[in-house]
Amino acid sequence: MHGMNPEVSLLSVGQGRRARTIRKRVRDISKLTRFCSLTFGRPWPSDFSQVPQFLSASAEGGAPQSTLEAYLHALRFVECAGGVAEEKQVSRHPALKASLLEHSLMLPSTGIR
Repeated sequence: MHGMNPEVSLLSVGQGRRARTIRKRVRDISKLTRFCSLTFGRPWPSDFSQVPQFLSASAEGGAPQSTLEAYLHALRFVECAGGVAEEKQVSRHPALKASLLEHSLMLPSTGIR
């Protein structure tokens, strides 16, 4: 890391996103870290099953489908910024897509299309 340009570092961590988008991702991921801290005593999920638990708790609390998807986008953003290899990213696990689909099917239909 010696001699690395701080501007280049910031660009890679921000992944080319606008400041507003980064703030939203940070706000969204903070909900996951708070849930993990309060529920499991650690600020970051230490086990895959903790993420679907968070999504379920959020859905039961009234979070709409778009919010649940935003949480996964935030998780993916942080994993990418942290340099987690794609095959090890929890946010890309197929079971999470299934979990989101399950929550969307359980939402009441508004009849609006």
